[in-house]
Amino acid sequence: MYWSEDRSNKLSYDNVCKYLAEQYPVAFADWLLAIESQEVEVLKTDGAGGGAAWLDQQQPRAGEVNLIIRQLKRRLGEVEPVLIERVRRLPIVQLEALAEALLDFADMADLVGWLEQVQ
Repeated sequence: MYWSEDRSNKLSYDNVCKYLAEQYPVAFADWLLAIESQEVEVLKTDGAGGGAAWLDQQQPRAGEVNLIIRQLKRRLGEVEPVLIERVRRLPIVQLEALAEALLDFADMADLVGWLEQVQ
């Protein structure tokens, strides 16, 4: 089932990824998207790329989250993990607003205040 095309004893990279996604969906999504997921839905596809559309939407978001977190750390210094998690959970519209707002932040209290205001 997960064997490579040449029927050797080696698994192909795609099949390993498929196996991991089916057996360990949360851990695989966390690793793939570099975020901690709260809810993961495994999309069964026929190989025609049905899950690719969802993945295409998630990858830019993960990149944007990571960029904003790096900018916050550079601007404010070390950011508490609980605040980082709150940033990771923001919807894309609020992430974009945070990307602009953080340019005016002077200290950690500004970030905390902003997060309290939007949530």
